[in-house]
Amino acid sequence: MKILIVDDNEDIRLILGLMLKEQLDLVLLEAGNGCEAVKMFIKELPNLVIMDIVMPRKDGIEATKIILDKFPDAKIIGHTAYASIKGEEMLREGALEIMSKPIMKRDLLHTISKYCNEAVT
Repeated sequence: MKILIVDDNEDIRLILGLMLKEQLDLVLLEAGNGCEAVKMFIKELPNLVIMDIVMPRKDGIEATKIILDKFPDAKIIGHTAYASIKGEEMLREGALEIMSKPIMKRDLLHTISKYCNEAVT
């Protein structure tokens, strides 16, 4: 299973990656903004995207719209510190769910399991 972690904060990408690192058969991909996320998605076709909403260059809302326009079956989960305002916009563009920062490991694993065929523990 491939998971693309998108966040402009390298530390957050690292933390999310460490939370998932122990999982079997998991390939972690990273992008630092929405432009990189779209390019990486097209190149790698990950099973799931964990997309920050507020980022420079291209935010997570716009990147989600572009990805889902080209790949309607893509699974994108938003994560943000601005869940109430920006989260609703992201859901309207097709994100499956919005997770509020800081993300707890158990919540992250549960959410991934919910949207992927493989169980993650």
